[in-house]
Amino acid sequence: MENLNGTERLMVISPHPDDVDFGCSGTIAKWSRMGVDITYVICTSGIRVRIFRWRRSRLPQ
Repeated sequence: MENLNGTERLMVISPHPDDVDFGCSGTIAKWSRMGVDITYVICTSGIRVRIFRWRRSRLPQ
């Protein structure tokens, strides 16, 4: 996406804080170097959810 057609601002929306890092950080860095104003919207806090391990006998059949 070399030509942003005069775009001056972009919004990056991500469900988790690290999704942007793994998904498109290189592209965002490139746009930033081109002078584009980048706004991040992270939809969760990043706090881990505790996952309960159920014994096999308690799982529905």
